[in-house]
Amino acid sequence: GIIVEIEINQILCGEDEKGGWGLIKTTFNDLSLAKRIAFYTDIQDQIGGLHWKPTVRGFMCEDYFLIMKTFPDKSLEVRPGRVFSHVFAILRADLINVVDLYAIFDFLPKKLNKNCSIDIIKIDSKTCVEQDSSKSFLKRFNKVIHGFVSIHNYGNTIIWVGDEDYEIAISKYWQILSIEE
Repeated sequence: GIIVEIEINQILCGEDEKGGWGLIKTTFNDLSLAKRIAFYTDIQDQIGGLHWKPTVRGFMCEDYFLIMKTFPDKSLEVRPGRVFSHVFAILRADLINVVDLYAIFDFLPKKLNKNCSIDIIKIDSKTCVEQDSSKSFLKRFNKVIHGFVSIHNYGNTIIWVGDEDYEIAISKYWQILSIEE
């Protein structure tokens, strides 16, 4: 098939200079778009002894599919309970060309770095990363497929418990979705 280059913009979000949630840095030329997207990436502050682990999330916003890794931000200069998100924004029209999300997950930071330099990421549509699938993973993933097939019975919700193999599961799940889904 034809190989298409996919551009992925980046947005760094966290506590801004005014003490609110906002845009820290972006590769978008349109700052108002980046600020609107940043607004939707916030999550509830960590309070009452609840501590978030770094987590990967994804959803549609504006005309982009967002993939982000969110970290607890324990920096002294931010108020307690804040988080920091490193966001990738893929144009909706390019989603059909993304074969393997795991190739994109490889670009996500492993740890919080608010001072990292960012550029537009360019990958080709056929980029794939080999993943080992253990027997225990396949058993768990089969439950995801069962949940997907019967999603209306589960309140339109599929849950993956724990973070082990989560990114592999999301990548494999992505590969079976149709464009409409």
